[in-house]
Amino acid sequence: MDARVAIVGRPLLALALTAAPSGCSRLFMASPAEIAKHPVGCTTDQFVPGLDVAMSYVAASGSVLGVMGLLAALGGYGDAVPLIGVGVVFAGLAVEFGASASFGYASARACKQTMAPPHRGAAPMTTHRP
Repeated sequence: MDARVAIVGRPLLALALTAAPSGCSRLFMASPAEIAKHPVGCTTDQFVPGLDVAMSYVAASGSVLGVMGLLAALGGYGDAVPLIGVGVVFAGLAVEFGASASFGYASARACKQTMAPPHRGAAPMTTHRP
């Protein structure tokens, strides 16, 4: 293994592992399973998952650095290992924030369904067979 890859790769791996359980929705919203057990205190607000979507877009934009580094390395424009590593970390964060947003939207939907008043419309139709 090249010494430069080891020097850059280890801190980037540590950063990626530290940020792995992150995401606003995962930190601040109850899971749908928890909502089913204890619906009190859940939220139907979708602001927090929206923050995760915004952070996912920012991180995806940062992953462009990795593509630029890869293109620079292929073109022979010098050492691009740090750019590629940073791009990989940003791509991982984009995926994590996207997954957290999905979790948050599912939690808000589960809370809304749990807290919804019972449907008071017409009685369900039944079929009578002769």
